[in-house]
Amino acid sequence: MTFTKGFIYCLIGLTYLITLIWVLVVKSKEEFNKRIISIYLRNTTIISWTLFIILLFHYNKPYYQSIDPVDTDYSPFSNKHGLSLLVFLLLSFRGIYVIWKKKIIPPLLLIIYVTSIIIGIILCIQIIFQLSDRHDSNYYIDSESGYLMIIAPVNHIIISIFIIIKTIFNESEKSQERYFKNIFLNFLNSQLIKYGSFSIWTIIILLPFYILLTVILIVLGQNVDSLVKVFTETTTWYYSQKSHQPYLDHKGHYLCTVAACGNPKIVKPIRLGTRHGNTIIINRQLMIANAFEELIQVKYPKIHNTIRRIYDKYGYPLSKKINTIFWSNFTYFSMKPLEWLFLIFIYLSNEKPEELINRQYYYSPK
Repeated sequence: MTFTKGFIYCLIGLTYLITLIWVLVVKSKEEFNKRIISIYLRNTTIISWTLFIILLFHYNKPYYQSIDPVDTDYSPFSNKHGLSLLVFLLLSFRGIYVIWKKKIIPPLLLIIYVTSIIIGIILCIQIIFQLSDRHDSNYYIDSESGYLMIIAPVNHIIISIFIIIKTIFNESEKSQERYFKNIFLNFLNSQLIKYGSFSIWTIIILLPFYILLTVILIVLGQNVDSLVKVFTETTTWYYSQKSHQPYLDHKGHYLCTVAACGNPKIVKPIRLGTRHGNTIIINRQLMIANAFEELIQVKYPKIHNTIRRIYDKYGYPLSKKINTIFWSNFTYFSMKPLEWLFLIFIYLSNEKPEELINRQYYYSPK
């Protein structure tokens, strides 16, 4: 992540943090404000995690599969061990929801909810680290969406922390007046009064609670260390320890390519050519576009990488939808202004522009 991007993300995060502190601490005394805060927390959680899930559909391939990075990307989480991560996160959500909604919760159950929230915080921190860095030099690899996914765990951590803080203050006051008929629950409540908070009990319960859930997950097919392997049995991400298969050659036909498949009287095909071993129809528009890319790649490689990444991300999916003569013709006319700009650039940058254009996609029949 560049300094500029890092600064922007930090600024957005700081603004959000200040806003959340304000609505949780300053504006939480009145009943009306509590309803507003509930709506705020619910909507930010739904929106951020929905974005997280949507982007996860793009990052969905395991490390042992070969992929075309234009079409998809490697998952930051192991599919095999994902159930463990999902269960602990859902329990964290449940804890936040119940503590926020219910005014009276038995002490032991409250401690279990807080424990699940703490585990959720720890996991969200690991998710943030996992999504924060990609160790792959391939310029097709998309890191921007990974940064957007970080919004959800950051939001979850902030909400969790303030839920715990509010719970500590509330329970310190309520425990003085609370009494349970059940002897065991009343004992726990007396201990809560004695220590002034339930932080010690939370620490005591944390390990048994984690062990119990782990045993249940093992019965469901998970491993003892699934919460570690869910991050490490991946590739290209921060905690990844696996190597991926060689990337597949990108064999997609792009806009100028599909445009050349239109009505011959309109698109004016010249000859056949080859792309990634496939025979394709060549017209002058396609040759000009490829000659332009060749010049950019040689003269301005960094600019070429950026243009290629953006074009592959958006142009390729669009080109796959162009599968009729009508739309090929339409694409051909739509690309004309760019064709003219490419041609001007070629003539300004190369001593033998027509020779450069004509050698594109040379076809050698077997």
